[in-house]
Amino acid sequence: MLYRLLILALSLYSLTTPAQASRDDLLVIVNDNSIDSPQVGAYYAQQRDINPANIVHVNIRPGYFISWDEFRSLRDQIIDHMQHHTLTDPAITPVTCTDGDTVHYCQASMDQLRQYTKIRYVVTTRGVPTRTEVNNSPFNSQPVSAPTSVDNYLKFWLINYYPVDTVLSSNARAVEFGDGRGMREIDPQLDKELIVGRIDGVNLASALTLVDRTLEAERNGIYGKLYGSQYGSTTGGRATWTDYSTNSLVYGISSNGWRYQLGLFDESAPECNDYLNFSSGNASGKAPAHCLARLSDGRDPPPGTSGGRAPTADDALVYLGSLDGQVTGLGNFSNLLNWKKDASCSVTLCENAPDPAACRMASTDAMQEINTDCVGVSNGFMGYNFQSFPVSFLTVWPTAWRSTNGGDFKNLAFPEVRSDVGFDDNQSLWFRNADQISNPKCNTVADIGSQPPQDCPDQRRIFTYQTISIPTQAINTATPQQYRVSLRYKADSMQQQATLRATLKVREQASKTEINYGTQLLATISSGTTDWTYAEVVYTLNPALHTQPDLLFDRLKIELSTAGTYAGEIGLDVISLQEIGVGIELLQNGSFTEGHKSVSGGDHAANYLSRLNGLAFWGSVSHHESAGFSFENHPVETLLYFMRGLPLGDAVWFNEFRNSGIFYGDPVYSPMSVKFDYLPNPGDRIVNSMDISGNTVNGRDPLRVTTDYRIDYCPGDDFFVCDQQQSWLSTGLSGKGGLTGQTLGNWDVTSLPYGDYTLRLSVTSSNVLLGRTQTFNDFYPVKNRYATDEIPTYRIAGTILDQSGQPVRNVTIQINDNSGFSATVTTNVEGRYSKDGLANGLYIVLPKKTGHTFVANSGNIFQSVSNSNVVKNFTAHNLDFTVSGTVTDGNGQPIVGAIVQINDNSGFSATVQTNINGRYSRPGISNGLYIVEVTKNGYSVSPSQGNIFQSVNGSDITKDYVATPSNFVISGAILDTSGKPVPGVTVSINDNSGFSSTVTSNANGFYEIGGLSNGLYIAFPAKQGYTIVVNGGNVFVGINGVSIIGKDFTATPVVQTYSISGYILENGQPLSGASVQINSNFGFSSTTTTDNSGFYTQRGLKDGAYIVYSTKPGYQITTVTGNIFQSINGSNIIGKDFNATLIQ
Repeated sequence: MLYRLLILALSLYSLTTPAQASRDDLLVIVNDNSIDSPQVGAYYAQQRDINPANIVHVNIRPGYFISWDEFRSLRDQIIDHMQHHTLTDPAITPVTCTDGDTVHYCQASMDQLRQYTKIRYVVTTRGVPTRTEVNNSPFNSQPVSAPTSVDNYLKFWLINYYPVDTVLSSNARAVEFGDGRGMREIDPQLDKELIVGRIDGVNLASALTLVDRTLEAERNGIYGKLYGSQYGSTTGGRATWTDYSTNSLVYGISSNGWRYQLGLFDESAPECNDYLNFSSGNASGKAPAHCLARLSDGRDPPPGTSGGRAPTADDALVYLGSLDGQVTGLGNFSNLLNWKKDASCSVTLCENAPDPAACRMASTDAMQEINTDCVGVSNGFMGYNFQSFPVSFLTVWPTAWRSTNGGDFKNLAFPEVRSDVGFDDNQSLWFRNADQISNPKCNTVADIGSQPPQDCPDQRRIFTYQTISIPTQAINTATPQQYRVSLRYKADSMQQQATLRATLKVREQASKTEINYGTQLLATISSGTTDWTYAEVVYTLNPALHTQPDLLFDRLKIELSTAGTYAGEIGLDVISLQEIGVGIELLQNGSFTEGHKSVSGGDHAANYLSRLNGLAFWGSVSHHESAGFSFENHPVETLLYFMRGLPLGDAVWFNEFRNSGIFYGDPVYSPMSVKFDYLPNPGDRIVNSMDISGNTVNGRDPLRVTTDYRIDYCPGDDFFVCDQQQSWLSTGLSGKGGLTGQTLGNWDVTSLPYGDYTLRLSVTSSNVLLGRTQTFNDFYPVKNRYATDEIPTYRIAGTILDQSGQPVRNVTIQINDNSGFSATVTTNVEGRYSKDGLANGLYIVLPKKTGHTFVANSGNIFQSVSNSNVVKNFTAHNLDFTVSGTVTDGNGQPIVGAIVQINDNSGFSATVQTNINGRYSRPGISNGLYIVEVTKNGYSVSPSQGNIFQSVNGSDITKDYVATPSNFVISGAILDTSGKPVPGVTVSINDNSGFSSTVTSNANGFYEIGGLSNGLYIAFPAKQGYTIVVNGGNVFVGINGVSIIGKDFTATPVVQTYSISGYILENGQPLSGASVQINSNFGFSSTTTTDNSGFYTQRGLKDGAYIVYSTKPGYQITTVTGNIFQSINGSNIIGKDFNATLIQ
């Protein structure tokens, strides 16, 4: 409520804030179809003093997932705002595209925006979609069924034109950083990228407090421990510091570069790295608790786990994880509670506190269940996990329940435990989007700038499961065990019918194989509103399905899901799993009264930010293009440059070339800057004496923080050796810090021998408000003057771009002088080249590549080197040709988004996509014979003339295509076991792109779904009261140029059974051990016995008439009401009670 009132006051922000605020380089994106998004955006903009004109209001589906067309609309809505509100010159007329993807998105519009926009940073907010499909992607090994990061794509697609999905690589900044001396913030015009961060949380309050914690950390400075990694060679990650202009390491070698982490945190104790020589499984392999840097070897269990290097992860400031699981704490909630503010505290949950209510009131956990006086991370915490899907879902699951262990589950519905509604109390689990407004409306790319015309409610799909460990037992082959899954469901505002299903899996004890007992229909939920309704399914174990002869099993797994997506709200309660005839509840927390003591796939950001109160986390959301390796090449560089003063967003996205990363946090967050300024002398040489300067900041508020610095030196170029040998010496330079560009003193080296030295800048900050003190270091290898036999050398480097400003890779550059020296280098993917080790002199710099000529941007091919490095850029002029054309339908209308693939037999391959006019164009084609092949989902495409072979011989080529719509069908019949038609069966056809269509079988049991393209589909029939199986084969249906006729199914009626139950009492006291006999006139006979409470129950009874009587030696037993005859007609019989009288 406090935040609701606060945000209500912020609603006037754009009206009362001056038009000119301190920052106009940061764009805040809010979704007007979300309740929370505009509030988060307004609060962040106010706290950061951002110009209100830089808040972009978009109208997009208010969900976590969106389609590619929806992403294109989101992209264009943002571009439209940037074109009209963020250009350096308001008089510039924005480009209207005629040859591109849309009227907003083409090469010319992106070139203009990249050159003139003031925006460098973008902040997405809670309620702005997080993951998007990417249609027609050439990355076939990572399918579009794995939605990737919206933020990662906005980072590049807002200022660059891509006709098709492409590797979003740009290391221009990383190259310019060199060995660190070129460190700078983002420049979109040069770097062709933006920096994107996300202000989000599992609820509104957690998103807003993320802003507060960030600003507090900037004022206070940061204090705590580093939990990093060596990143072992088998893991794929890298913990080194690289100079990307030369592709060489700045510090150490590949096997020991990780040690730089120790130095940054001023950790020099030998025992704080010696433990890495032992296995993490024994005491000698544990990181001592006093170490400020506690590292793993890259293959260990994560911090907070008993098998890891740090079983208790206390006072965590930085976490750089290596393969630490898709699920927080390797899937164990108790491990999450081992991340503590104080290692000695023991009360981790409020339910165990002396005053649970007071603990919950004080808890900063978004669920108000964790005792955050004990459990949590240090103020200013930031984290990363190198893994496939550590941040794929921003949600928290209720106790004992979880979702997928990975991240590739499209349109997953997030859980919400409500305390205002339930079947038998006020608690229940809901799958809905409480953040969307009552009537969300969206723009398409065709109507941006007008009122959004389309309804666009969020569409989600339920998938949750629970695993239950049970005593090992064997399947009873005579009377196999039966398990009943039951629940109550309720639905509100359903816009379409939804199918709720259950799946049972049984784990074999020996092989650990899960035997899938199939998916059964629990309920068909109607559109509109449904009050609490009972649903159940029964599973009978089948020895024939199992692979082990002993038939032993030790675990059950129950999955609940919907067959497809739905718009609306579905609630579940009193979920139960019981073995029939035993009556013991196997599920935990089926009524959702036990809180959120659970972890699930992709929940790292949700837990570390919204529960443990960190302020930044980053990682992969999917495998799209990246194989889950986002950010894996530069975690140490991210930390290093952040500590040197680079804003966190710039540091996180440093040299990132994957397509599926996300950064939760404020991109401009920067609480510290501890760094030397580089010397102006070549080779970092000190001659006689030099002024030393640098930055000495940790905490931006001098009223809270006092800072001191000192500078020490050590012979040699490796700080680690100095630490281990304790050979640091004082330069005599020290003082009060807290400044940037500060003169730190003059160092006189006239008495020192020639040679290499390492300088150490140690900055110690003390915060009176927090009661914290910590030292951070920066290191600088320098040389004392020139040795007599040493000649300084320099570098020639540059960039080669084509006439449109695009980089030209694989250009060979030959560098010669007249003394016979010759060297050859090649441009990289950014068109960059570099050659070090050049003495003063005159050189010829000659670039060569087939099909191109090159012109130096200044001067000519001659280049003088004189006591400094040289930049030599060239422009490449293309001698190649263009293949272009149009793709239209039979009526001459353009086909948008068709994929055009151009290949030759030498390995050349290029892919382009048709624009809104159906036109494609691919320049850079050399003479030769090519295959030009066009594909479009739902169409058969062929050349309008000739065939797909095309010769290029000295001129441009125009090659047009005609697309004919494909219209295949899947049809079949659904019959019962006697061959009679079964009408009213719902048949759903889905594919992995999100397509879904549903029909119902007619009176003849026939169904047909048309309008289908080539592809792989799943056909799933369902009807209440039936088990339906495919006739041969399986539920997968592949269409490849012909319709599928005769996809038939057999429906077997599920006989509904009921129970009779009651009590047998003697003088009001329970009578145990009484025999209850139940017989029918159709041959049924069964006996059960009362338990210690006098209760009996008999399940598995069909409709009909029964005789129910009870006996026990020494007693006369009679019915309480009625007689021994009992009829069942569509419901359970409860309260068939008996009185027992002792026979004297």
